[in-house]
Amino acid sequence: MSLYNYGDVPDDNFTKEFMLISKHIFKVFRHFGVEYMENVFSKFRQVQYDVTKARWDNMIFTGRKILSGEISQEEAEKTFLYTIPHVVTCRSDLQVGTNKLLYGDSTDVSFAIINDYTHELLFVFNGHLEGGVPVDWWLAGVHDDLMERRHLKYGVKLRDIPKKAKNMIKCAQWLESVLRDIRNERTPQFSNSLYTISTCFSSAMFNIFAEQSCYETMASIYDGMNAKRLYKIKDYHFLYYPVPPLFSTLFLLTRDNFTKSIEGLTTSHKLITNTIEDGAMEWVKTELAEVYPISYLPQWTTDGIPIPAITLGTKIPTKKKDMIGPDGWWVRDIPDGARLTLENMNITEEESSKGYLFDIDHQTPLDVELTPDLKISMGMGSETKFFK
Repeated sequence: MSLYNYGDVPDDNFTKEFMLISKHIFKVFRHFGVEYMENVFSKFRQVQYDVTKARWDNMIFTGRKILSGEISQEEAEKTFLYTIPHVVTCRSDLQVGTNKLLYGDSTDVSFAIINDYTHELLFVFNGHLEGGVPVDWWLAGVHDDLMERRHLKYGVKLRDIPKKAKNMIKCAQWLESVLRDIRNERTPQFSNSLYTISTCFSSAMFNIFAEQSCYETMASIYDGMNAKRLYKIKDYHFLYYPVPPLFSTLFLLTRDNFTKSIEGLTTSHKLITNTIEDGAMEWVKTELAEVYPISYLPQWTTDGIPIPAITLGTKIPTKKKDMIGPDGWWVRDIPDGARLTLENMNITEEESSKGYLFDIDHQTPLDVELTPDLKISMGMGSETKFFK
């Protein structure tokens, strides 16, 4: 099978430059081309509600069990959850402190996902944190009446704001104006809470959803936030507005120091492989059957999941012309080192998507011998199974 090259993408294709910093997007494009990618992004909203509900229900339910003492402190240190945004894994005993440090004591964070091709909003998700604890959430899809809400000054419908705004910052400003009012109407008790919006292109969302390593996830978020400043790509792939104070400092760090700092806050530097819920994985195998063996499975087989030292040691060119080699593939300076696989971790393919916490961190040497006894736990939140 011949592979598509980066040069095959028309220059007016909006997603083209973002492929330079999107590992899984680029892999899928290489095998199936641009038209297939457009279909993937529009399909993804089909499963978004179920994924969001599963992750937030688990967060809230597990948090209650920790506060009540039903989950002990020792167990909490071996249990992980998704947090804000719900593609980022966090050790459950660190979630409250991390959320308060990053977002404040009482806050709403809205994530507005934009279709790369149509520039229409695919959906808006809003989560509320009180004292660092996730307590409330809602989601509005592309056909929701909420998308008909208009900007008071410009008269633009919520769904169409990304089409009308000139760039991601302007888009975030307009969305923030509308969504803050919606937040205040839906939950007036939180009207004095902080409010942050994150605008995110669907290609960034797909790329992060497909990732298995928590370290690679955070590195991808760094790349997306720094797409314009660092990599000179036309716009942000992912943006906070207004940027929470600590994030504004962290995003100015180098890629390795940002990733290491966030992983220190969220996992105490431990490596976690991300959970994909059973229903979502079944959807992937059915609706994106061609993608599963290209993007997901190789992370556990032929490619392997890099240990943190590999992620932290990876260098990406900061000039677009240097990011793609003559063979049409990525140019990356990636150190050699140990990688997790189904075989060396004694994990079945069916259980690989459950999510695992490993006794592996940023100080684990590149030449470490990987064995199954490095597994600490499997599963997320209240569904955790402990190995040690």
